[in-house]
Amino acid sequence: MNTNYEVIKNLVSLLVKRAGFNIDSNYSETELEKVKNSIKDLQAKREDSNNKKVLSKMIDDLKVRQANWENNAEIVGKSLLNAYKEGKPYSSVKMRIELLGNLASKNRTYNSLSNIYDRLNKLELDYKNLLDKIENNSYESTEEKEMDKRYKNYLEEKIENFNHELSGIDKTLDELRNSEKNDINIVNKVKEYINKLEKDLEKINNVLDNTLTSFVAYESFESIENTNNKTIEKIDKFKELLSKTESVLNDVRENRRKTNERKTYIEKEKETYINKLNRVSTKLEENNYINNIEKMEDTNKSEIIRLEINSLNNIKDVLYIDTEKVKEELINEWNKNNTTGEIPLESYNKEEKVKNIDIIIEKDNEEIIEEPKKVIEEKKQEIKQEEKKNKIELDW
Repeated sequence: MNTNYEVIKNLVSLLVKRAGFNIDSNYSETELEKVKNSIKDLQAKREDSNNKKVLSKMIDDLKVRQANWENNAEIVGKSLLNAYKEGKPYSSVKMRIELLGNLASKNRTYNSLSNIYDRLNKLELDYKNLLDKIENNSYESTEEKEMDKRYKNYLEEKIENFNHELSGIDKTLDELRNSEKNDINIVNKVKEYINKLEKDLEKINNVLDNTLTSFVAYESFESIENTNNKTIEKIDKFKELLSKTESVLNDVRENRRKTNERKTYIEKEKETYINKLNRVSTKLEENNYINNIEKMEDTNKSEIIRLEINSLNNIKDVLYIDTEKVKEELINEWNKNNTTGEIPLESYNKEEKVKNIDIIIEKDNEEIIEEPKKVIEEKKQEIKQEEKKNKIELDW
């Protein structure tokens, strides 16, 4: 056991604890990994989110936390212990020791244990309340729910307007159908009457033709001629009436066609709005209005509170240590002797060579000339002497 390493570890542990962390835990590495995963998740969610600005702000905050975790006292302290194990000189770790000393010295907010305990009590209560809120999923998005309620009312009013318009359209279509029937009846009757008049005219013309070849009184001829002229006038008038009636009939039919098209359009629109109403009604019935952004913010907040609680629990144990003196002692111990008892690389290689001599001889017995045992022992002793010499130089 390297007693000097234990001294170094104790001194580093004091500074790490005064900075709010514990050298014997993996808290920082775990939290760093969590933060990295959270950043990845939020970046993925941001791609399809309507709250890109909020998510971007959360990602930026998490990146700051990531940088803090990567340079916090626990991780810096562990890197120093690894450097000491590797036999690295003070010059190569000077900046890290200074950083650790600064991290241990900077938090002077609480100057007494009573202050720390007061703060801990408040934080633990806040932490419990936040955890209860997160566990109970108390994140109803009242704003979104109110918007859906208003949207539902709008859809219901719109559907009611469609129903009212459809009712009017059906009434109009009934009127147009009745009008069309009447116009068709008129057209048919006028055509029948015109047909009758034309037959009458044909008869009159026959009479007139026969009258020209017979001895008929002038008065009778004049009466027949007048009847002929009046019949022609009637035919012309009824033909004009027929034309007007047919035009009206065509207008009625065109109006009915357009009204039917409008009815079809309104019915499709109504169906679309009914589907929308069904969806929003189902959503309101399920009452699934979770504000995930707020929940993520509270989760992050709870992590920050938990970090401060852990930090204060560490600080209260070493609140009154002199961080400058601890740092100076750490530097002195490091410079005094940073040999950790681990075998340096060169010595390790030589020792491995010694261990492997017999194996090589056994393995390649058929291919090499077996050396006498005395020669092998001499070689082992020679390597051990060289190793001993190297160790003395390192200690010096």
